[in-house]
Amino acid sequence: MGTRSWIGSWPVYRQLTGTDRRALGAAAASGQRRPARTSTADQVVKSVCPYCAVGCGQNVYVSGAEVVQIEGDPDSPVSRGRLCPKGSASLQLTTGGSRQYKVRYRRPFGQEWEDLDLDTAMDMIADRVLAARRHGWQWEVDGSVPAGRSASGAWAEPPWTTRKTT
Repeated sequence: MGTRSWIGSWPVYRQLTGTDRRALGAAAASGQRRPARTSTADQVVKSVCPYCAVGCGQNVYVSGAEVVQIEGDPDSPVSRGRLCPKGSASLQLTTGGSRQYKVRYRRPFGQEWEDLDLDTAMDMIADRVLAARRHGWQWEVDGSVPAGRSASGAWAEPPWTTRKTT
């Protein structure tokens, strides 16, 4: 392939040497107007991004019982309408083909996964959180000042769990 034909295959070269230098013609026209993905939604539900502990606000657009789009919430003081790449991909988390619809549990040192119902799994999680707090709770500092905090550094646990589960 010669240099001229190689350069001639570049879209930018064809644009600059053709009749439509500003790319406003037929190549840029899609031929039809596309409705915004959010315009088909019946309601907008406020939510919190499930990935990290920052708690970025999300607007979840729902049509019927199906999530059609997830965007950053501009009213959120945390993220001001912006989401990281993982937060922007939250729609795939809710509608993706590899989504699990059952609670899967593997016992300690177990080789197989087993299905649990949601109530059993939530009870197991609550029991473990309570046991960890009982084990690491610091009732007082220096023998006199009431502390009421966990010595394990889990001071952010109650607000985080409240944001993620409500």
